[in-house]
Amino acid sequence: MSRHSRFRSSRIRRTAYRSSAIFYIYSEDSGTGAEYFQRTAHENSRVKVKILHSGKNLSTLITKANRRISHEELEEGDKLFVVSDKDEATIPDLEQAYSELNSKAQLLLSNPSFEAWIILHFQNHLNGLSSPALCLSKAGQLVQNYSKSNFSDEQFNDLKYRQQNARDNARNLAEQCDSQAPIRYLGSDLYKFIDELEKL
Repeated sequence: MSRHSRFRSSRIRRTAYRSSAIFYIYSEDSGTGAEYFQRTAHENSRVKVKILHSGKNLSTLITKANRRISHEELEEGDKLFVVSDKDEATIPDLEQAYSELNSKAQLLLSNPSFEAWIILHFQNHLNGLSSPALCLSKAGQLVQNYSKSNFSDEQFNDLKYRQQNARDNARNLAEQCDSQAPIRYLGSDLYKFIDELEKL
């Protein structure tokens, strides 16, 4: 049997016995962002989340994601996300990133940083919060003892209670700006991850 045939046979067996989908996340963030995804998906027995850290370079994240897709490593029900902050990236850089990413994957962007998503749990705008430092300071005002390294159970449970607010607020910002991605406005795409969870 050829190596290709063995690979296909292995994939067939794996598909037959696997009971849950896998959501692959290529992320710049190994702290609160990654933990948020893991905790959010934890209660859904039909999905497992695999965080794949590939450094701080968005181009590298996209290359890794495209490679996984081109090698046919996604099975039925699997999803692949590239999660990034706008930070100092330019609009042309981000537009190029969206154009280069395989259509089977989703780029989830927070502008200017992951903390924009945290803030949207509490308020419906990001006015005046145009830098990561400002967002981090505001998140610290809204979430007691907030840290970029991890969540306490109390912190995450409070965010979970407010999660629908964040989804509504983020979606409304996108609609107001007539845009599917927060490249030119302050906002976050992370509500789309939860939308995909709920489809399972």
